[in-house]
This record gives sequence, structure tokens and C-alpha cells, in this order.
Amino acid sequence: MAWKKVNGACICGCGMGSSLLLKILLESILEEKKISSNIECVDSGSVPNDLTLVVTSSAFEKEMNDRFEGKIPVIAIKDFYGKGELESKLRDIGVID
Repeated sequence: MAWKKVNGACICGCGMGSSLLLKILLESILEEKKISSNIECVDSGSVPNDLTLVVTSSAFEKEMNDRFEGKIPVIAIKDFYGKGELESKLRDIGVID
């Protein structure tokens, strides 16, 4: 069953470039699936602790996995311009059906 709400962060080095692209993709997918969300763009040093999901590039995947120790899902994305990869990974962890 799909999640009802996502409290997430999109992470990059400065919190303004690739994280914004990921936020746009993530919010678009969640809106299509009618899932409520609060998504922030942040740099890797300013990640809040009250998250249910982290989306980042492969460059920050290990750092985020180490930080959250498997307590929340961390999705690493390579394709910042299409929804396919992100949708597939969201489906794999049960965020969307």
C-alpha cells in the first residue's frame, strides 16, 4: 500500500542545483499519485532529522545511508531529467503503487 504522506528532503552539495531538479520530479510523481508531501531542498550538511525519505544523487548516497543508518529510505538517482528511475525506486520501497 502506498504511503499517505512523505516528509522528504532532496540533497545535493549546495541545496540549490540538483536537489531542486529532484524536488520537482519527486513532487510531480507524488502529486500524480495524490500523496501529500512536504519536500525540502537542502545541502548535505543541513539535513533535518524528522524525515521519512531522502532523495539524492549517487555522490551523497553513502553519506546519507551512514547518517540515517537504515532508519529511513535513501534513494540515489542518476537520471535527473526523467521520472522513470525515481518512480521505479519509489515503487520498490512502497512509497507509490
